[in-house]
Amino acid sequence: MEFNKALTRRHSIRSYSDKPISIDDLKDIVTKAQKSPSWVDSQPWKIYIATGEIVKKLAQQQADLEDKGTASHPEIPVRHRDDWAKMPRANMAENSVRKADWATEHNDDYDRYQKYLYNAPAVAYLTIAKDSTDWSKFDLGMFASTLMLAASDKGIDSIPSYSLVKYPELSRVALDIPTDETIFIGIALGYQSDSILNQYRSNRSDLSSILTIKD
Repeated sequence: MEFNKALTRRHSIRSYSDKPISIDDLKDIVTKAQKSPSWVDSQPWKIYIATGEIVKKLAQQQADLEDKGTASHPEIPVRHRDDWAKMPRANMAENSVRKADWATEHNDDYDRYQKYLYNAPAVAYLTIAKDSTDWSKFDLGMFASTLMLAASDKGIDSIPSYSLVKYPELSRVALDIPTDETIFIGIALGYQSDSILNQYRSNRSDLSSILTIKD
């Protein structure tokens, strides 16, 4: 697949079919993600993937906690939207309204998928050492982006989501993640279901609002 096709077909999928991803495919996309650049080739990332019965157990455990009203406690602090800078705050506000309106229009609810880890057949948990520099956090973001593009190239859908790491103790126990690593983000992987919600597309800012070129 050409890069542009892999790039444009990738968007956040919030409901997955039961079709599994092969272990070979998972290994392949992680191998490709390792091509990501990093500060002085530090390659600070680690990745733990739950599949099969493990991911089903994690999904049920998370749903149980949400049904009890358990407060989320991710290892990366979450800032209130009002505390974000003006431009990202405006983008979040616009797209949140559009997404909610889309769900209402089609008589569906994103939360019922989200609480069960989107029914994804695989969830990747990305970590870095707890004493990592900010540069390593940037590196991890590049690794995550390359991972999702590599998945898209194989026809595998994805979504990076705070919702996957809101109860980090679940994945830490299930996947034996060492305590000296921060569970930074989760990425659901799989094949989209026929849910109408998967057809939603968020807007992108006008190029003129983000780009400055001087010659």
